[in-house]
Amino acid sequence: MNSIRVTVDTNMLDPSDIEGIKRAARDVGLDLDLTMVSVSVRERGEFDGSGIPSATTKESGVWAEAGWDQAAWGIEEPFVLDESALDVGTLQSLSGCTRFDAILAVISNGSFPRPGGRDGLTAPQKRQLRDAMILEAHARDGRDVFVTRDSKGFINHGKREALQALCSTEIALPTEFADWCERYAASDCQR
Repeated sequence: MNSIRVTVDTNMLDPSDIEGIKRAARDVGLDLDLTMVSVSVRERGEFDGSGIPSATTKESGVWAEAGWDQAAWGIEEPFVLDESALDVGTLQSLSGCTRFDAILAVISNGSFPRPGGRDGLTAPQKRQLRDAMILEAHARDGRDVFVTRDSKGFINHGKREALQALCSTEIALPTEFADWCERYAASDCQR
């Protein structure tokens, strides 16, 4: 059986959403590796376990945001100036910035405060930061498709295309996921 690696956004963690994802994969004969990112646990709190993915991908460490024991610290963390601890971040380059910063720029339409000016983030800015952390962890782990209801953050105004290219992944709304599974199952490009 062919397998797909799916990460769900925080807004996809209701049991009915998870069952819909499982059904879409099962209906076309795909084995499903389903996970959420540890950021979602912090945002939504603890879960009762009914249908929620038991696997949790560790978020990339972002200083003063990520939980110490819930984040991938060390060489997996992109170094984010004024966000990462000096001894755990790894310098990376995508036109002068990390993939994390590039994701954050796309999600925020370039309006996110630069490193050094992030001490007083508003609630919407904190959500954008966490969205970037979730997508970066998904991309870092080389997962196949990210499923989200957040059209504003990940889809609209060319964001999907930019983020897909940046992260070498697919981004789908839940209403698009079954069609994505059908195309994937029928393609010659399966992993």
